[in-house]
Amino acid sequence: MKIVQLNKFFFPEYGTERYMFGLMDELTRRGHELIPFAMHHQKNVSTPYAKYFVSNIDAQSTALSLRSLKAFARAVYSREARKKFARLLDDTRPDVVHVHTIHHHLSPSILREARKRKIPIVQTLHDYKLVNPAYLFPLRDGRPCTECRRGNWLHLIRHRAHKNSRLSTAALVLESFIHATTRIYERSVYRFIAPSRDMAGRLIEFGVAPGRVSVIPHFIDLESWRPAQIRGSGVLFAGRLMADRGLDHVVHIAQALPGTQIKVAGDGPERASLEARLTMLGIKNVTMLGRLSGDDLIQAYKNARIVLFPSLTLDTFGLSVLEAMASNKPVVATRLGGVLDLISDNENGILYQPDQPEQAVAGIKKLLGDDVLARTLGRNARKTAEEFSLTDHYERIINLYAAATINSVEQRLERLYASKLGEATV
Repeated sequence: MKIVQLNKFFFPEYGTERYMFGLMDELTRRGHELIPFAMHHQKNVSTPYAKYFVSNIDAQSTALSLRSLKAFARAVYSREARKKFARLLDDTRPDVVHVHTIHHHLSPSILREARKRKIPIVQTLHDYKLVNPAYLFPLRDGRPCTECRRGNWLHLIRHRAHKNSRLSTAALVLESFIHATTRIYERSVYRFIAPSRDMAGRLIEFGVAPGRVSVIPHFIDLESWRPAQIRGSGVLFAGRLMADRGLDHVVHIAQALPGTQIKVAGDGPERASLEARLTMLGIKNVTMLGRLSGDDLIQAYKNARIVLFPSLTLDTFGLSVLEAMASNKPVVATRLGGVLDLISDNENGILYQPDQPEQAVAGIKKLLGDDVLARTLGRNARKTAEEFSLTDHYERIINLYAAATINSVEQRLERLYASKLGEATV
């Protein structure tokens, strides 16, 4: 098959891109032809299809300016992306289009071109943008604020749901309102892929038709992520350094367990703030490793005794949790979101309430003081990870591509039959 992979970035930036590149590698290995479409960026992986990519744009600014207005217009509807994507489709004639994260930098304008050419589209949802303008559900009063969703426009703005900025939130609300009104995603995408059962249930709860949602969990390359043969020491946090990642919990645990070494692997907008807090509080048992990838990240998991996942929002899956589990490390995680598809409390990890970080402290203490329990949970974690193999994932994805293609052909035949029937009647 010829398969277009659509994403705003074409370099391994976050979990979305790590997933996409892993899938592309496997599809290529199986003999399929992969065609990327993304935004130009100096970090991009080299590809002959870069000539079709759209111009680079910074969509991070929250200040009102001509630049931010242009970024907003592009987020709503990018003529450049639509034109260049149309040329890519005409030149390559793909069988299916697989969409990942396209909002802001590419816009859903490109979906119209695939639909116009009767090319089926599937989309993996790496966040909740389809039903929530602010992407994620922030924690309020100890639980995710599910009122922060599409349709509750004033609620979102009043609570500054995006970047704690009313202006930035209002822009996202207007963008989502336009896309919701035109139903551009719902009219174009054959099936939305939810990486976890938890996410699928919430999508349906928030208005997505059940028949349009398929649960296909992310995968782990079991050849790369092998069980660690060493006991390891201390606690590892691996992830993007943002407020909703639970950085307050990292600080709380470090203070409560001053004799335990905590390593932080990651980078992000809250790094400077986190480092300043650690210095101000005199915390000496936290080591900042910076952003790790490849073998360095694999080694960081192996060297840890416990992995901490203190997310304070509804994650769609929890790829770093799966990586830790494949390394046969017990994970202490908040009882939220897609991680519930991976961790069974006290069987292959430990779960705690997101508003009670002292429970995380207790769980870490328990694992540090009980080698048998830590090894047992780690072995069980590895067994769970083996259920998320790349082979199984490939088969489910390729079956969905086939179903989308068959559905597209059937629709064309139905339209052709209706047209012929109408001519015969006249």
